Amino acid sequence: MFQANIHQAKTNLSQLIQRAEAGEIVIIAKAGKPCVQLIGIEKPARNAGRLKKFSHMENTDISRILEDDNETAALFFEESAL
Repeated sequence: MFQANIHQAKTNLSQLIQRAEAGEIVIIAKAGKPCVQLIGIEKPARNAGRLKKFSHMENTDISRILEDDNETAALFFEESAL
């Protein structure tokens, strides 16, 4: 836990935000009395597999979807240069 007064919080807000994002609880005090708690927001978990519903699609399906967008279609079907 880290405590800062209002003046310190104004001067060092970016650093206090970084500390909160790192999981540290930051308290901002007014006249020496804690009045605000700054905590980071948990990032939502990644939704792995969200494109799984498209795994049944064949290249012809993708081609039909992209038939009016040749530039994007080329990205799907060109050989990798790696």
